[in-house]
Amino acid sequence: GATLAPDAAAAVRRALRELFRVHPVVNLDDIRGHLADYGEPTSTARQGATLGDDALHAAVVSGGEFAALRRAYAARPAPKDQAGELRGVILDLLATRSQ
Repeated sequence: GATLAPDAAAAVRRALRELFRVHPVVNLDDIRGHLADYGEPTSTARQGATLGDDALHAAVVSGGEFAALRRAYAARPAPKDQAGELRGVILDLLATRSQ
């Protein structure tokens, strides 16, 4: 199937930061819906809405800032977020178990 170039995958992840500020856990349908409405019609991030499941999954997780938890995704805490340290450990454990 189609895959995104690294710069387009990065644009997808930037667009998703807004979604994760509102919804801490989302699925691929939520991600597609957000990307389909994101920015200008020619936005690079919008390309993600048309990808198959495997390619969209790869674009979302390739930057390491979002954790895949079975069929859901969660934002990892920022490296300097001490309050999110436990959340990061839990996400890592859950992501490892769901692989």
